[in-house]
Amino acid sequence: MEIILKNLVTTDNDNGEKEVKVEEKTYHLPYPPMGAYLDYLVISKRIEKITTDNVKEYVGLIVRTFQHQFTEEEFINGVAPYEIFKVIGQFVNDLTKDPYAELKPKDEEGNGKKEKK
Repeated sequence: MEIILKNLVTTDNDNGEKEVKVEEKTYHLPYPPMGAYLDYLVISKRIEKITTDNVKEYVGLIVRTFQHQFTEEEFINGVAPYEIFKVIGQFVNDLTKDPYAELKPKDEEGNGKKEKK
């Protein structure tokens, strides 16, 4: 599981003019803890769909899930407004996705092989 946050940095270019650049930082989490999924279930029972009014609840959940590698403010400032619902949606999707699924052997149809006992 990963999340990419952006940061706007203002520097002086060679002409002495201000220049705004975007720096990206990727945060990794080997897998989401079960507690994060349980917290998501509680939030999702209360909230039928993600809206601007309840984005902060999801932001708090994301920050806690990523073990406070970044703050809520860093998250809010690190995601462009047009990407926020996509980022939250991807996070929710990743909560139940096996992070190691791509590494597991597959059969001819591309399905995960069952282990023999």
